[in-house]
Amino acid sequence: MRRIIRAFSPSKIILFGEHAVVYGYPAIAMALNLGTRVTLKESPERSMKILSENYNIEWNVFNEEPPPIFKPFKRIIDVIAKKFPKKVNALKGIEIHISTQAPAASGLGTSASTAVAFTAAVLKYLGISLSANLINEIAYEAEKVSHGRPSGIDNYIATYGGVIKFTRSEEGPRIERLNVENELPLLLVYTGVERKTKEAVEYVAELRKKLPSFIDGIFDIIGEISERVWNMFKNRNMDLEMLGNLMNINQGLLSAIGVSSEEIEKVVFALRKAGAIGAKLTGAGIGGCVIALFKDWSKAISAKERIQRDYLCLIAKPQNRGVYVE
Repeated sequence: MRRIIRAFSPSKIILFGEHAVVYGYPAIAMALNLGTRVTLKESPERSMKILSENYNIEWNVFNEEPPPIFKPFKRIIDVIAKKFPKKVNALKGIEIHISTQAPAASGLGTSASTAVAFTAAVLKYLGISLSANLINEIAYEAEKVSHGRPSGIDNYIATYGGVIKFTRSEEGPRIERLNVENELPLLLVYTGVERKTKEAVEYVAELRKKLPSFIDGIFDIIGEISERVWNMFKNRNMDLEMLGNLMNINQGLLSAIGVSSEEIEKVVFALRKAGAIGAKLTGAGIGGCVIALFKDWSKAISAKERIQRDYLCLIAKPQNRGVYVE
């Protein structure tokens, strides 16, 4: 019987701290029940094929140069080959199918989720012990291919799940992780515009050069918001009304530094009109997704029915479990 290995890794949202995190302030990120599924099957052919179901593209690994979307996977294979040279020949004779539930280039960490699930499936097939640290380390190499100088937040949360406080420092990132204990009725809405991480980060950097005291003052407030929310998670004392207020304030601050957009603002106000107690962009901004918080799931579902006529809407639940393999 041919072996089949299935791996799943969660996507993520940035709840608070976008852009300020670049300058040493904390960001709060949370894993979602949406994510990437990787199915690895043994094949009678002496080849390794990777198929993206979302893009309907196939790559024959050892016979062709990779299309752009598969270059991170080439990096993963190269790293595994270097670390475990005696194992890699066993990859000739498999087919890997990749399917993502979250839209690509939307700020939800889809590339990291895919890299983590892919790494876990390949390591499992090769009989290599599934160490979370190893999976995270290898997936981070793929993220370098996708994003140049990634923070590491996306691959970390895709590997470990839960909710994290992530703070950059010269010594390396400081990360605290917790399980999410409280219900967070969240709706995720894709604006239909791809997020523009590099453009947004560069724009904020230029603005900060011109107005350092103003921008740093805004970052101070964003950092204070992140710390307050983290204390809510730590103390198991989630005040939804307060959380919604903080989301609205954070959205205003992100708009003030120029990373919102007309489409994002349209979605934010449509969600508030539909009953959201808080709504803000998530990720780098300019495009991507908006997250909205509701008092209960019935109100979130009601809002989804109204908003989905114009936008892709997804019910987003926290996921404490990181990557896992069946």
